[in-house]
Amino acid sequence: MPAEANLERMARDISPSELRDYARASGWEQVRDRVEGRIYLLRHATEELRQIAIPMDVGDDYAEAFVDAVARLAKQERRAVEAVLTDLLTPGSDILRLVEDRHLHVRGKSGHGVLCLTGG
Repeated sequence: MPAEANLERMARDISPSELRDYARASGWEQVRDRVEGRIYLLRHATEELRQIAIPMDVGDDYAEAFVDAVARLAKQERRAVEAVLTDLLTPGSDILRLVEDRHLHVRGKSGHGVLCLTGG
């Protein structure tokens, strides 16, 4: 199936830790640091029986197992698998970083302010 092959090709460029971090940022909780068989195991925050297994080692069946994990995330987010993979391939593109500037003077008063930095 050409579409599946394309998804697997996309998956090969994404590290297991990137998918794990994405899942955690989406509300999934890591069950353990490592599980026998070298996978990251995560469970959904509100549906504890819903789990995702992310392979840690890149091997022959890595891409297929990786796409299966992304498919579970995509289903929960009601998004296409390709859309989630695309997000994972462009990390930080939608992040706005802010820092506190304690020396910012606003209208003549010393106070706390926020300074916008870069988006990626």
